[in-house]
Amino acid sequence: TLSSSSAASDVYKRQGQFLGKWGTWGSGDEQLSYPLAVAVASDGTVYVVDSSDRVRAFGITYPTTWRGEFFANRWLAERPLVIGQTAAVDFDWGAGAPDPVLPADGFSARFQRYLPLATGTYTFTVQADDGVRLWVDGRLLVDQWDGPAAYSATLFLAAGDHPVRLEYND
Repeated sequence: TLSSSSAASDVYKRQGQFLGKWGTWGSGDEQLSYPLAVAVASDGTVYVVDSSDRVRAFGITYPTTWRGEFFANRWLAERPLVIGQTAAVDFDWGAGAPDPVLPADGFSARFQRYLPLATGTYTFTVQADDGVRLWVDGRLLVDQWDGPAAYSATLFLAAGDHPVRLEYND
C-alpha cells in the first residue's frame, strides 16, 4: 500500500507476510512527499513519482554500481547536467571536466550507492584535490568542502546494505 498522508509503503509477500517498509515523509534521501504515481518494472523494481518531481526506485536488490550526478556549479545546485553509472569512484580529470557539457573548473558531483557489508569495523578513506564530503548510513564522516582532502574515518557497522554518499567539488 502507498499512502500520500504517510508517504510510506508497506511491503508484503503474496501470502500476506509483512516484509518491511519503504520511505518516510520528507524531501530527503529515502523520503517521499505526496506520491503521485507508481510503476512496477519487469524485474520487480517499484518506481514512485512524488510531488517534487522526483522518481524513487525501490527494488529487491540494490545496484552494484555508483550513481553519479554532475552539476555545472560547486554547490550541487539545480538539476544535474550529467547522470551515469560507474563501477568505482576513482577519477583523475586533471585540468579537464568529466563531460564536455560541464565546465573544467567549478563543477560538482554526487555519487551514491548501497554497500552490502558484513558486521565489522570499516575504514572509509577519501582523497580529493578539491572539496569532498562523505556520508555512511546518513552520518557525515568527512566534511572538507573547501579544500584538498585526504581523510579516513573508521566506523562499526552491522550486517546489511548501507547507503554511502560521496560529494565532490572542483
